Amino acid sequence: MYSINCSRQLVLWLFVLLVLSACGKRGAQPAEPIDDVTQEVPIEKIPEAPADQVEALTDTVPLDSTDWVRDFQRADTYIYISKPKMRLYVVNHNDSVLFSCGIACGLRRGDKQEKDDYRTPEGNFRISGMYESTDWIHKTRDGREVKGCYGPYFLRLATGRFSGIGIHGTNAPGSIGRRASEGCIRVNSQNIVVLHDHYAFEGMPVIVSAERERLPEFLGLGQEPRNAAQWEERRLADSLRHSLQPEATEGDASSSDGINEHSDSSLHSSDRHSHSASSADSSHTSPD
Repeated sequence: MYSINCSRQLVLWLFVLLVLSACGKRGAQPAEPIDDVTQEVPIEKIPEAPADQVEALTDTVPLDSTDWVRDFQRADTYIYISKPKMRLYVVNHNDSVLFSCGIACGLRRGDKQEKDDYRTPEGNFRISGMYESTDWIHKTRDGREVKGCYGPYFLRLATGRFSGIGIHGTNAPGSIGRRASEGCIRVNSQNIVVLHDHYAFEGMPVIVSAERERLPEFLGLGQEPRNAAQWEERRLADSLRHSLQPEATEGDASSSDGINEHSDSSLHSSDRHSHSASSADSSHTSPD
């Protein structure tokens, strides 16, 4: 009788261990992305996909590319993306914040190690292409084709290792502030318009922080426009303030503003010449 009871208990414990083992394996699998827009079907296998979408999502651009075209009006600004804060910051050369907005990034934490690992790469990158993405196609495994998942613009990042990584809009605004993508950084579509139209340029530095990296002590933090609506309000207020200022006299303009404008123009002109000369002396390799 004792041996029968022991056998029954042994069978029961084995059954419990098998159940716990199965649950552990199931829990180890990565969760499904929330409204993810990274291609579940390889983009090059979708005949309907626009040519620029295939280019943007498949080309790997080297970080040391010499093909960047310097934008003198937007130079010396960069983008800082904080994973802990789930926020994107546009920062000028004085480390003053010009604009910020919420983001969604990779579903899994940590630096990206391989394709399809649901992580956002960390490090110092550059914008290597700016694309209109309104008509780009997202095709799911069940065969549905969806347009608009990337929002109006896609800013491709040159990571040196991975293709298809960028900053873009979304048709799932509820995902902002969450771990939701397979690796891209998404922002609300109104915010990607502000970034594209007023700050971003090819070659613009982009820093993506580590998971536990403390936010730098930027100047004016919290006082910047924190979404597209606040940015527009700030623009209108600045425009009104400038319109109410008295016009400078001709003497003042020639003695101060004219000198500054001439100096700036000369500086930019010399920079352009030096940039052109250096470009002519170096060999260019197209990233595409």
